[in-house]
Amino acid sequence: MNKRESGFEPINNEWIKPVCHNPSHYPPTHLYIPAGQQYRHVCPGCGEETIVQASTASWSGTSKSIISVNLSTSMIAGRQD
Repeated sequence: MNKRESGFEPINNEWIKPVCHNPSHYPPTHLYIPAGQQYRHVCPGCGEETIVQASTASWSGTSKSIISVNLSTSMIAGRQD
């Protein structure tokens, strides 16, 4: 039987994501994204990937549309596609 005891132990940092201080970490703002397209931004400092997609929603009774931006991030450092 393995008995756990109180006491100090090293910190497990596997779940902590390092902070990136690169000025180009986030995708550029004010992008025009054509319908059906997405913009892939890869941080030059840490390799984090951000996907920016434009989704359109129509207002009821009008022909105007509203653009909302969906961001999706995932770490791709070392990922092989």
